Amino acid sequence: MNTLVDRVKTAAANIRAKPTGFEARLPPEVREQLLEIRRQHQAGELTCSAVWLADYICELAASDGFAVCGRTGMRTWLAKKD
Repeated sequence: MNTLVDRVKTAAANIRAKPTGFEARLPPEVREQLLEIRRQHQAGELTCSAVWLADYICELAASDGFAVCGRTGMRTWLAKKD
């Protein structure tokens, strides 16, 4: 019998996992480098604005063939606390 429970279970089993963000799509060494850049930015070790840094990271990632979020998302990511 095709009960409501059966249909819900079937539908739930077919749901794709939620995206985990751009970090999960990056090679581990690139991810670690970006995390280090964020750490240095938050510690005040980089003498540039968050806007410039986000733009530059996006530019470099694109030129290196890595898909990251957009510039606004990157600025948000840079401010994110671990």
